[in-house]
Amino acid sequence: MARIESEIGLSLEAVKVILLKLDEIALLEKEGLEGKESDIREILSWIPVLKRFQVVLRNLPAVAGPYGDLEMFSFFQKVEEKMINILNFLEQLVK
Repeated sequence: MARIESEIGLSLEAVKVILLKLDEIALLEKEGLEGKESDIREILSWIPVLKRFQVVLRNLPAVAGPYGDLEMFSFFQKVEEKMINILNFLEQLVK
């Protein structure tokens, strides 16, 4: 894991924070954002972080090489699908 952290430039703690933020944004998307302007501004500030994390997820199989864990990659693939939906939602907010 230390090798993967070093290769992707993110600690596992940072990954955890990003995953929690994805869950928070997904919940706000379902609940609606009416009257939550401060939440919207804070969420929109996460767009660059999420886009960088998306690149990290795409490159994860190449980084891990033969030492990769299939279960981990499957999990991160699901996270990437969720993130694509959330990024689309956020980009619609910007428009």
